[in-house]
Amino acid sequence: MKLLLLPFRIISVLITALGKILVPIAELLRVVIGLFVFFIGLGLVIGVIMSTGILFGIFSGIGLPILWATDVSELSIPLHAFSNAFPTWTVVAAFFGAIIPSIFLLLLGISIIARRVVFNATVGWSMFVVFFLSVAALSVGIPRIVYNFKEHGEHKVEKAFQITGKTAVLRINETGLDDYEGVDLYLRANDDPGFLLVQTFEAQGPTRLKAAENAQMVDYNVTLQDSVFYFDSNLRFKDDAIFRGQQLRMTLYIPYNTPFVIGDGMYRLINQYIGDWSVREGNTWMMTQQGLKCLTCPVEEMDTDQSTYYDRSDSTQDQYGLSGFDELNVSGFVDLRVYQGDEYSV
Repeated sequence: MKLLLLPFRIISVLITALGKILVPIAELLRVVIGLFVFFIGLGLVIGVIMSTGILFGIFSGIGLPILWATDVSELSIPLHAFSNAFPTWTVVAAFFGAIIPSIFLLLLGISIIARRVVFNATVGWSMFVVFFLSVAALSVGIPRIVYNFKEHGEHKVEKAFQITGKTAVLRINETGLDDYEGVDLYLRANDDPGFLLVQTFEAQGPTRLKAAENAQMVDYNVTLQDSVFYFDSNLRFKDDAIFRGQQLRMTLYIPYNTPFVIGDGMYRLINQYIGDWSVREGNTWMMTQQGLKCLTCPVEEMDTDQSTYYDRSDSTQDQYGLSGFDELNVSGFVDLRVYQGDEYSV
């Protein structure tokens, strides 16, 4: 009989020994998981509070932990315009909608470590009700915010410049907002003797009229001093501006066969493909019938056919084979651009 029970006794001893080993490991694992959940919740709570505080201007970033140690005035985005884009009640609802799950994770981590629920039913139900109300408010506020970006509008401004007897130079004027890419500059040829700058301010809004008004919430300066054009590096949002995806598309019409210099940093604005800008900046260029031509780029930097560059944004390749027409009949919402040329190309 003892021989028959021996295997079972051995198994019992092994299970008892494993239990003594696994119980501390399980306890350690429970504490580690609890700490992990706790610190995730704590990080989310701090992140939500700091983000909301910076959005409302309560915190400037100075004196905060290293990950937040950035002064709001040094941020390269139009923060005040972003904050104006969201109604206060929507931001408050988003705050509670984000902070309550974060607090729940924090309390859950503490409960795992303590092996008991550290908050009572009243606290739990209160958090649930506030979270539910926040989600309900966001379900109303978010569609309203999205609706404000429904339509596209434009506001156009034209400026004429005259330069006599000197070579025009295009230079950039640093104005900040480096992380907001809001300006594109196209270089086009012009039959007239002067320079013409066409600025198209673009924005979104609930209607086309409102979108056009939103496009005027930003400023952009281009000045001519002697023969030097100074282009702001980015848009300037007015103090009462509301972010509506404001962009600026500029076209600078340059007389044919008129030399001009592209200064350092202008590659950030110019939309034409020019190859390696590190060896192209500071050179003299000219608009020809074939496109943008570099006059002073060293020969060893390019092949014979690489001194002329074509605009990447407007392909002149014929796609439909239409020719011989003298009239255009356009209907609907169409972005139509017509250029003078020697051949028909649609």
